[in-house]
Amino acid sequence: METGTELPGLLGALVLGLVLGYLARFVLPGRQRLGCLSTVVLGAIAAVVGAVLVGATAVSLPVVFAVQLGVAIVLVGLVGGVGRRR
Repeated sequence: METGTELPGLLGALVLGLVLGYLARFVLPGRQRLGCLSTVVLGAIAAVVGAVLVGATAVSLPVVFAVQLGVAIVLVGLVGGVGRRR
């Protein structure tokens, strides 16, 4: 097993997670109580779940990204407590 090829894939997943997480936070109204690490982790989870959901179909990359973003919005909304009052 080559260890040099794992790093770009991991960095790509983290960058995609960052983008998806922050786009989801931008789209959702109100304040979400999430830190930077939580946002990246939720975005990365959304990227994996979205890819699995559309993995069996032959769809274009923008459709995959839209599904991943939708999953990220749901996750950030659930975990970040959108609309929750103190």
